[in-house]
Amino acid sequence: MKRLRTLLVAVLCVCSYSAAAQFSQDRPKVDRMNKIELGYGVFVTNLDAEGPNGFHIPEQRHLPSLTMSGGVCLDQDYYVGLGVTVGGLIPSYRILDHIGDAWLHFAGFVDFDYRPLDRVLSPMAYARAGAAYNAVYNGGDQSQLSPYAEVGLGFNWYYAYRIVNMERNYRSLYLTVGAAYQHFTVFLPIRLGIRF
Repeated sequence: MKRLRTLLVAVLCVCSYSAAAQFSQDRPKVDRMNKIELGYGVFVTNLDAEGPNGFHIPEQRHLPSLTMSGGVCLDQDYYVGLGVTVGGLIPSYRILDHIGDAWLHFAGFVDFDYRPLDRVLSPMAYARAGAAYNAVYNGGDQSQLSPYAEVGLGFNWYYAYRIVNMERNYRSLYLTVGAAYQHFTVFLPIRLGIRF
């Protein structure tokens, strides 16, 4: 009887240890993630009348864009990746009449975001840094490459937040508002994105 009790205690200890270890490792430390965003950058101001080559973005040009990013999620809270944005700088007035005046916009950047809470609805912060290129054709080619930087805050909703087989699903939708700088111009980007 004493041997049976000792064996039962040993089996219970091993089972509880393995269950605790599995639950503590419910998510890998590094996991691959992708993001897709639709954005609209509202023109705020030009920081200089003209850039060093006589180039600046004219006032009242807004920036609708599509952004894609791929990277890794570290320790569930941090995301680091590389991304690209494709869009167009369009006049804010009578858009359909001036659609031919739109400039093509391309940006490549390092993408970082942080979601601190392990809850269905979580705040988030993000930052991006890279280079932007605007293709401008209005009589002369004034296309320019410039530094690109963006920071912002938002809310993240884990729409598929559930635990299945001790593993959480971190697919999410998010809405962010920030400040972006390129070509001596500041924009207020509003973005709706999905992370999967």
